[in-house]
Amino acid sequence: MRGDVRGAQELPWLLLPRICDDRMRFLSPFDGGKFLKLRVPEPIQRGKLFGSSQGWLFMVKEKQKDMFLFNPISGAQRQLPSLTTIPSSQNFVKTKEWKLHGVSSFCIHTVLSTSDVDHPGCMVAAIFYSHNVLGLCRPGDKTWSVLEVLDENEGHDQLLFSSTGKLYSLVTSETKNELIVAHSLQFGDDHAVDWMLMYDNIEPIEPDIYHHECYTVTYNGAWKSLLESPTMKSC
Repeated sequence: MRGDVRGAQELPWLLLPRICDDRMRFLSPFDGGKFLKLRVPEPIQRGKLFGSSQGWLFMVKEKQKDMFLFNPISGAQRQLPSLTTIPSSQNFVKTKEWKLHGVSSFCIHTVLSTSDVDHPGCMVAAIFYSHNVLGLCRPGDKTWSVLEVLDENEGHDQLLFSSTGKLYSLVTSETKNELIVAHSLQFGDDHAVDWMLMYDNIEPIEPDIYHHECYTVTYNGAWKSLLESPTMKSC
């Protein structure tokens, strides 16, 4: 597996939006703001790429609902379970938000426990759909293990694997603060994952909403998405 990441930079690269299908752009913030370009292999050029960890990118082919890990240095790929194995995706693909934003509004955040994706202990954790769905899998698995343990006013914000393989999730909540809840998850047939939920309180925001003839303006509110409405069509 070391061959898959040989030559990878130790300092992080920032993945920039793609302006063409066959190129990826990165920003190296610790190298004088240098921009780097890498070629995307033809079989995955139309896939959506997302930044991840451990030198890998997370990729989704929207039409086929296929998910992969992709190494931008070596070009190596590893299959992940299909998007269709996440129950909440079945209804989400029928929404206007999917029509306008596609998988970008469903896949929020992804991390790996190790750069060695062929190691039997390698785990992939991902936040899906409105920050309240957590998925776990190993490269090569057929299905995602989906966990929904949060209350209605809570959401996963960030994920992190420790060097010992323990999974930490920063959870924003309107009612809980400075609280750590430990879970032990049986993952697959022979693997357990220690999962720590770390709660951070956010005060609920009462937005000021002003309705105009063709659009709505919201102040002091969290932006979700701009969805097409019948009134917007007539403007």
